[in-house]
Amino acid sequence: MLLSSRNSCSCGMSKKAYVLELNNLPKFKFHCNYNEVLPVTSGNLEKLISFGLCACTNLESFSASICGLQHLIELKLEGSVPEVPKDLWKLESLEQLTLSMKEIKHLPDNICMLKHLKSLDLKSCWLLEQLPMDLGGLECLEELHLTDCISLRDIPDSICKIKCLKNLHLPYCIQVEKLPEEIGRLEYLEILNLEGAGVSRLPESIFELKDLRIIGSTWRLESYGFTSVTETSTNIAYCYIGNYFDLNL
Repeated sequence: MLLSSRNSCSCGMSKKAYVLELNNLPKFKFHCNYNEVLPVTSGNLEKLISFGLCACTNLESFSASICGLQHLIELKLEGSVPEVPKDLWKLESLEQLTLSMKEIKHLPDNICMLKHLKSLDLKSCWLLEQLPMDLGGLECLEELHLTDCISLRDIPDSICKIKCLKNLHLPYCIQVEKLPEEIGRLEYLEILNLEGAGVSRLPESIFELKDLRIIGSTWRLESYGFTSVTETSTNIAYCYIGNYFDLNL
């Protein structure tokens, strides 16, 4: 298991000594290899600012001790493990959560209790079938990235309650065929990435978001009715909702 912060370093210190050394530091550089689950003492690192965890493919579960880090603001979990720690809701200061876990099928419902979460990034969660129905409870969420979640079928209607949401990315969510009908309520939404997604039509309410930029393949954007798109790379383009009205009057 690999633990690291934003600015990692190695110092050759023993595992036990490293944990004790970090107890009284508000910020630190942390890079340490563990072959076992995290020691219980890691739950005492209440001044921890940033935390990263990369699980080995043969690791069966995460230690619940990480959920005792009350001042944690960023958490990354990666690896082939069967489930997300159920006590993540206890990380009351968490602002950024990144999960790249190929074997999880769902997220714990209580993840919606993370009232300070600003960014939720799910990468290559291939077996993830659904998101929590009360996703709208993440009232401070500004960015939602769902990349290569190929088993995901629906985006909960409650997402329309997240007034702060600016970026919604659904690249290669191939089984997501529709967006919530009231997505137009997301008045601060700036970017909608539908590259490789299965969305075949846009809800009527989305055309209320005049400054929204939609990213996708050229042919898909044209299938939505956009007659002018800007290509950025091979078969990838973007357009603005406002242009739809300018070109289709």
